[in-house]
Amino acid sequence: MPRKDGEGEDGGGGLRPATTDPDTTIPVAEKTTPDPAAEAARKVKQDEEAQKQKKAKEEAESAAAKFHLLVAMLALGLVMVYLPYPMAARGWAPPIHEKSLFVLALAYAGFVFKTAITFLATAKFRYEKHAFDMCIMVFGGAIACLSLQVFSDADVFPGLLKIPEVAGATAQMPSANRNLAVLGGLTLGSLLATIFACVGVQTAELGKPSPTWNLISAVFAHIFVGAYALALIAKA
Repeated sequence: MPRKDGEGEDGGGGLRPATTDPDTTIPVAEKTTPDPAAEAARKVKQDEEAQKQKKAKEEAESAAAKFHLLVAMLALGLVMVYLPYPMAARGWAPPIHEKSLFVLALAYAGFVFKTAITFLATAKFRYEKHAFDMCIMVFGGAIACLSLQVFSDADVFPGLLKIPEVAGATAQMPSANRNLAVLGGLTLGSLLATIFACVGVQTAELGKPSPTWNLISAVFAHIFVGAYALALIAKA
């Protein structure tokens, strides 16, 4: 009986492992050692690309911050320097004299200088912080105006009572207290606006900014800046 492949030579029919040709081998892929110079060049290129992207992002943020700063300064100038003139023409503000423009321009320059210094120090512009700065500066100015009137026997702000709304609201008060009431209201109102704006800054610092809150803060800030400008006109 012919022997089949895989049967043992002893005729017992046991299977034995198939033999392989020693000359037939499976090729194994050789491990290539990375070129250190190529790896270094690739890393340098990646770093350069990352630096370019970072620089482009910083330039875009800087341009946006400058634009928002310009818009804010224009809005402040509109409220503080320009708006009193049409208001005075309609009788809603004290009469404006020649030196009133100089007083308003000087006060506006102080606001701009303070904002510009802050921007140069931080390279950032935030509306909630700008509203807070305006409120606290008006609060400081209102305290100064109130102090002048408190410690003066004369009427330091005679133009205030020439505003029909102010004159009507204080008509029942003694003449000596009318300006004190108006300036006290400006001081208290600007203090409350400062606290309101401070809350907006705190929420933004915690990473939870509220656009609605910040918008209301900005509106209050500009209202009190305008009121402070009227007080300056009344003094001038």
